[in-house]
Parts: sequence; C-alpha cells; structure tokens
Amino acid sequence: ATTDVVVPANVGVTFGTGEKIEGDNTDLTITSGADINLTATSDINVPANVGLTFGDDGEKIEGDGTDLTISSSNNLTMDITGDLTVDVDGGDVYYKDAGTTFLHVSFDGTNTTITNG
Repeated sequence: ATTDVVVPANVGVTFGTGEKIEGDNTDLTITSGADINLTATSDINVPANVGLTFGDDGEKIEGDGTDLTISSSNNLTMDITGDLTVDVDGGDVYYKDAGTTFLHVSFDGTNTTITNG
C-alpha cells in the first residue's frame, strides 16, 4: 500500500492459522498460540512513563526518563547464571522491607560503607 490501510475497530488481521492483530479503538491486541518474536535491527524504544506489565498481578517494568522501576506485588526473582554487577557510579544501594531501610550500601569512588539499619 502507498497510504495507510484503515482496519475498522474490532476487525483484525489474521496471519496463517491464528496469529492476529486487532484493535477496539482503545487497546491493540496481538494474539498467538505460540511465542511472539520481536526481531529488531536496532533498539526498541518504549516511551517514558509507559511500562511493560506482565499478567494481572502487577509485575511491571517502567522508566520515567530518569529511573527504571521494576515492581511486583509478589516476590521479585532474578535467576543469575554469572556475577551480578551493580554499577551505581558513586550512588547508593538501599535494601528495604515495607519501606524501611534495613541495609544501605554507599560507595563514594574510594570507600564502601555498609550500614545495617
């Protein structure tokens, strides 16, 4: 097409035997019975204050242009097969429970300070 193709709301485009893209004037839904693979040749940019939400339980990754927040209503589990490097560039790392800091790690470029709250 040399111009936009307008697909009416609640009418989808189906590929093969089941992959479908459909909009309802509010949400765009992509459905598939298998993995949905995103193949990009450069970065995929998600606008600030727009997150990726997983399921209905609140697991979310979102950036606001300054900070990246990973939140979950349950445990946040990271399966790491190698070292975990936290590059805070002279900043601080806080370990909190219910908003109360119980461990604070600070690095000023020379010294590392660990404070048990």
